[in-house]
Amino acid sequence: MPNSQFIDVAICFDEGYVPYVYVLLTSLFQHHRDVRVTVHALAPKISIADQEAIRAFVTRYGGQLHFYALDTSVMEGFALPDHSTAYFTLANYYRLFFADLVAPELNRLLYLDIDTLVVGSLPSLFQTDLGDFVLGAVQDADMHVRFDLGITSQADYFNSGVLLINLPQWRQQHITERACDLAIRYPEKVKGWVDQDALNLLLQGQWYRLAGRYNTMNGAIPADLPRRDYSQFLADKVVLHFTGTPKPWHWACDSKFRYLYQRYAQSIPQANAHRSPARKLSSQQLFELAKSRMLEAYFNYPAIGRLWRRLKSAGK
Repeated sequence: MPNSQFIDVAICFDEGYVPYVYVLLTSLFQHHRDVRVTVHALAPKISIADQEAIRAFVTRYGGQLHFYALDTSVMEGFALPDHSTAYFTLANYYRLFFADLVAPELNRLLYLDIDTLVVGSLPSLFQTDLGDFVLGAVQDADMHVRFDLGITSQADYFNSGVLLINLPQWRQQHITERACDLAIRYPEKVKGWVDQDALNLLLQGQWYRLAGRYNTMNGAIPADLPRRDYSQFLADKVVLHFTGTPKPWHWACDSKFRYLYQRYAQSIPQANAHRSPARKLSSQQLFELAKSRMLEAYFNYPAIGRLWRRLKSAGK
């Protein structure tokens, strides 16, 4: 493609996330029709048939796709959460290995989680000068202060769902080896948010702060944002990140922008080919979902709010 704009995007996933890869890729390519896009993928557990189907999908959009082999036995003993509500797997650690697998002449990668949606242009982000920083990231809008990691300010903890990786610095500082060492030797420190905790522990104060629009998490979306203002809110956003659970492919997702994700998903046969079943919700989760949906209705339909206030006044 004779175009000076290009981006190298990294993704990693396991077999349970294959349908949702198509949604992310569709959003990526639809916003970058005149950009040379190369996708670097780590998915050692998926079938050859799925690999070839995803490759054909990327090729139809004019992009390139590279799958890399990874010996997952190197992750034996890596810390994982020990509570039943966790949705992390060893696949969360895959992103730590890209620097050792991609071509050595490649200087940067833009990593995107599978539960993200591209809603804007990425080249300006991709070309950000990181200086000597190992990576660029966005403050985690959903995370409390992590005193347990020695981080004393909420602003100093980043989310690893969108990472601009400075590959030479990553290699020079041996981030892969050091993060893997943490995952094995200090499980009590990283088992909460696995690779994200490990990277935050290693890079305290030593990461480049990207603007929030490059990784817009649930916690960054105003609770009182009405539907009429959704377009205005999205106008300067580049990546939406559906943090937390349930995810946007589940009926119980409480993100205001779940409709946007479903709009993409419903247009892609591959995204609906083999859906994974939704997680069962606890009584507390069902209560929180009902409350969230009622608040949405309250802000989206002012007449309901006025009626509710009249009923409350009449009951006094």
